Amino acid sequence: MEIAQELGLHELVDMLKDHLIQSREKIPKEKVDTNLVLDEDRMNGSTEVRSTKKRGRIRLVGAGPGDPNLLTRAAFQAIHEADIILSDKLVPDEVLKLIPPQTEILISPKKFCADANAAQEELNRLGLNALDQGKDVVRLKQGDPFLFGRGGEEFLFYRSHGYTPQVIPGISSCMSAPLLGNIPVTHRGVASQFLVCTGMGKQNTLPEIPSYHHSRTTVFLMACHRIKQITEDLMNDVYLSRPGAAEENFDNSFSS
Repeated sequence: MEIAQELGLHELVDMLKDHLIQSREKIPKEKVDTNLVLDEDRMNGSTEVRSTKKRGRIRLVGAGPGDPNLLTRAAFQAIHEADIILSDKLVPDEVLKLIPPQTEILISPKKFCADANAAQEELNRLGLNALDQGKDVVRLKQGDPFLFGRGGEEFLFYRSHGYTPQVIPGISSCMSAPLLGNIPVTHRGVASQFLVCTGMGKQNTLPEIPSYHHSRTTVFLMACHRIKQITEDLMNDVYLSRPGAAEENFDNSFSS
């Protein structure tokens, strides 16, 4: 108490800080808790202990159209750095085989049923739990994360919980599938624009069919289960006299 009365507040803080540092240096390294450090950045001159527990990281990664050779280098690196990977059921086995054997892989069982909203909530919960444990999380999505992949919803979800995702683009099938079928989505003098539509409406309903435009190519994604209905609607419009094509699980020459 006598020392405290003689010293000012800042001098007392500095003295205690030096004492704590000297005490830590005398403790064997194997007994030091590396998760605790002295916080010296407080503006009021006081000291306190804060945790340096590893913070989790989340990346929304596009797996491309399915061929592992069409993965971006950034996607490949993220897959190899991850502690846990939450994968869409649509990501093919050829891409999943690139995941290191020690990496945990989770696919929500509900992804295989019709309740897409429940499946999405489960994957969000699994990802958030892993992040809170300080893990490096990769959310692996077919195609591009922000093109009919709920990537925007997941970005907002994780950011609302304090984690801002890194988004790694993927090659979308809306362009690559026609290309691999030798079908250009734009062609000088024929099509100066192209429109990408979902083949799945809200609550598993038929989507709205866009009106025909003579210089536009219209591409539907996720339309295989409704191709008969969509085709019938297209034939009721001017699309009837226009050429069309359907592609599913398209094989290509990129595989080695």
